[in-house]
Amino acid sequence: EDLDSGFSLEKESSNVAPYVTAQEKKLSGPFAQNAPEAVVNKEQAKLAEAKEKLEKLQSQVSSLEAMAVSTDLQKIEALLSRGVENIYPKSDFLKSRLESGEQLTLYTGYDPTGPTLHVGHGITLLKLREFQDLGHKVIMLIGDFTGMIGDPTDKTSARQKLTKEEVLSNCAEYQKQAAAILDFEGDNPVEVKYNSEWLAAMSFGD
Repeated sequence: EDLDSGFSLEKESSNVAPYVTAQEKKLSGPFAQNAPEAVVNKEQAKLAEAKEKLEKLQSQVSSLEAMAVSTDLQKIEALLSRGVENIYPKSDFLKSRLESGEQLTLYTGYDPTGPTLHVGHGITLLKLREFQDLGHKVIMLIGDFTGMIGDPTDKTSARQKLTKEEVLSNCAEYQKQAAAILDFEGDNPVEVKYNSEWLAAMSFGD
């Protein structure tokens, strides 16, 4: 669908561009000097509208091009095997999705229990970067809400509860630290989200 949209947008853009060029030439020549002011103004309005449309079309084409997903089999194989122990529900399922050219969206959550990301986080960040380099959408999810709960772990004690201020202070530099691996700019930037955006609005009944 995106591919068809790209062709359609490019075709429409190629139709509008010559009109813009012709209209600019027309309005810079004798026509603008000899035609009634009302007529010239009308033609200038048409030109401005066409330019705006062309700019929008070109922006849409660029966005679709930026979303292009790589289906390089060698890269996909490396993503599925390097540093990977298990894939759920199964490897073949994910492989088929990656080979389809569809842009997938995936995330990893990071609870701000301390002010710095550690080596363990680096493992998941590196894998996320592999997905990002193939053109997939990556979300870095910061658990600012769950970080305040102090949920039990498999250790000998529950995780210490943190205040909202402590949580926000801890995660303040996470994006900057993760930027050593992930790309938060460019054509396919990683998006940062906070789980308080939806969890804070939920009630006990939810």
